[in-house]
Amino acid sequence: MSSGSVPHLSNPFRADARIIHIDLDPYEIAKNHPITLGLLSDPKLTLKALADAVTDLATPAQREAAAQRADAIGAANRRELAEARARDEGEMNAVPLRMTAFAAELARQLPEDAILFDESLTHFPELTRWLPPMRSDRFSRRPAARLGGRSARCHRGETGPSGKTVLGLTGDGGAMYTFQALWTAAHYRIGAKFVVCGNGGYRLLKQNLLDYWNQQGLAPGQYPSDFPPAFTVDEPTLDFVALAGALGVPGRRVAQPTEIASAIEAMLGHDGPFLIELVLDGGVPRPTH
Repeated sequence: MSSGSVPHLSNPFRADARIIHIDLDPYEIAKNHPITLGLLSDPKLTLKALADAVTDLATPAQREAAAQRADAIGAANRRELAEARARDEGEMNAVPLRMTAFAAELARQLPEDAILFDESLTHFPELTRWLPPMRSDRFSRRPAARLGGRSARCHRGETGPSGKTVLGLTGDGGAMYTFQALWTAAHYRIGAKFVVCGNGGYRLLKQNLLDYWNQQGLAPGQYPSDFPPAFTVDEPTLDFVALAGALGVPGRRVAQPTEIASAIEAMLGHDGPFLIELVLDGGVPRPTH
């Protein structure tokens, strides 16, 4: 069991919990934790069958209680979303940029049938507040390295109607592993759009490390003064627009709120692949002890 990339060192489950592990790979079943029952099966199909069985066996009173819980949860989620968006509004003009400013404008301009691949990782909460993932065939959290192949299929119409906008977001650290996708897009004239969320390093690793120190009982004042040098990608500073251009993909660097709208308009209006380098705040919130 793990949280991000840091393993849990203690049992995450209640002592009397019955653990059922459903997996297509027998090697994975009970690999990390003792279980009550292992099922070698497709999790998606199994969970659907389980949901259908629970629905069929539920009494009218149980169904009514479930509907009330669903209504209460839905209302709470809508209230939390509204409150979070209200807080976001106060950061729209912040510099360095926050993802909220970009996500809100992207939501206004992105076509409704666009296909979004998200590997923005630590910026995911702000992104999905403005672009909620409502359909599995329109939103995926698969690694952005796969964007080139998937967008090529969409472009040819093999997995969906041709002409859809395909947009992939990734971090600056992750982008260093996947830049060959840009050459692929340029070479095969795939009109995929790319956004590099530049916060100067592997922010997810930094957050995981802070969480780990917190789990070990360290007070914030006891944390090491800095993160390991390998957690940053800002020495030297990376020029993603220049890198993209060298691989045949035009791009824009966005560092000011006033640059966001025109950059998105240029990206979506360009006939071919296009990259936006989004310069974001690189701060890492410290957890409360």
